[in-house]
Amino acid sequence: MADKHNPERLEAACAKALAVGDPSHRTIKGILAAETDQGGQTARHAGDGGAGAFLRGPQELFHHDAVALDAWDIPVS
Repeated sequence: MADKHNPERLEAACAKALAVGDPSHRTIKGILAAETDQGGQTARHAGDGGAGAFLRGPQELFHHDAVALDAWDIPVS
């Protein structure tokens, strides 16, 4: 990679890869290809890939006409 990119860009890409916890060749190569080593962009750590959350509670999440059963209500043959 050093023969294709200047040392400043390579150092910036390596620093960014270390900051996100994946200093692999593939990650550094992707950072350089996407040119995200420039511009001071920082990685956002969501942990869930940015997926939405259901914040209304179990009553509304499971709000349908199902009957709640406990262990004693299960029929045994």
